[in-house]
Order: sequence, then C-alpha cells, then structure tokens
Amino acid sequence: MFKSINELKQYVHVSKNMNIEELFPSMEQALLENMKPHTGQQLITDLRAAFNSAPAVESMSGPMAALLPVFNAALAPFMLANFVKKAQVNISGTGVNIRSSANEKTAFSWQIAEAEEAYLRQAEIALDTLLEYLETNRADFNQWVASTAFTQLKNCLVFTTAIGNQIVDINNSRLLFLRLKPHLMAVLYNSIEGSIGEDNL
Repeated sequence: MFKSINELKQYVHVSKNMNIEELFPSMEQALLENMKPHTGQQLITDLRAAFNSAPAVESMSGPMAALLPVFNAALAPFMLANFVKKAQVNISGTGVNIRSSANEKTAFSWQIAEAEEAYLRQAEIALDTLLEYLETNRADFNQWVASTAFTQLKNCLVFTTAIGNQIVDINNSRLLFLRLKPHLMAVLYNSIEGSIGEDNL
C-alpha cells in the first residue's frame, strides 16, 4: 500500500516520473490474487484502514506499522508483475494501441517476460518473509490466525517453503511449494496417517 512513487521505489525499480495512480488497478489485482490467499481478507482490510487513516506512513504506530513494510515488500513486486504485461498497451475509443514515442520504444516480448519473472521471484521470496513474520508475531494478528489462510498454512507437517526445500530441492520457491503442497498432503494422509495417527499430522 503506497501513497507515492517514492514509497514504492523502496521496494522496486520504477521511474520517479510515474504516476502512482496508474498502478492502483494492478495493486488491487495483486491484493486479491496474490496476497489475500496467504493473509486473509480481514488482515488486508485492517492494514488498509490503518494506512488510510494515517496522514503519512511515518505517523503509523503499533503492529500495523511494523507489518506494513514487510507486507509491501511482497505487494510491490506482485503489482509490477501484473502491471508490466499491460503497461505498454493503451485502450481507448480508437481501440487497443501500443504506447511508443520518439524517445521510448516498446520492449521486446522476451524482455517483458524476463521482467515479469524477476518481479515474481522477488515477490515469492518476500512472501515467505511475510509469512514467517506473521507466524512469529501471530499474537498481534488475530485476523490472520482466524482466517482460512492460516488454517491452510498449518494443516500440513510441511507448512513452509524452508521445510519443503529440505525434503526436495525447490530452489526456495514458494510458488512451486504451493503447487506441490496438494501432493504432499496426499502422501501424508494416504501413506503416513496410518503410522502416526491423524492427530499428529
């Protein structure tokens, strides 16, 4: 959550001349698609309320103030990953056009793909840090503990990327870990439950 480009620039490389409002649709998409599944909606709602009620980020206090930079470290690259695919396309009454000028040309498709991949990689590392932070400070974030996001995170012995990476080399990728988790759950319940009991899973 950002009030200015300068705040966003703490986490990702963007031009200082960029209008922060251009990124708001991509921010909302990232909150819904990338952040909510891991934090729950109520935590986002409460963090946004604290953010919006403060005249400046520096004036925030308490648990939400401490959470904001950790949260934004994941939100910012997810935002840019969403934005980069649409940034050079202009939709108007005349149709869909590619943005171009005498000084700036459209990036090649491989450059756009590499930028998106780099943002997603940055975001997934930051997302792991965010989840570790919430786990460590869960007494301050009852919204998260009460959410389905917390339940889904904790309903498996292998519940963090770090633990998963010790079992299978997934290059500490949370996105890959999340794709593998249903298979891990199947192994636990189909092969291990009989040996250690359901209550120990």
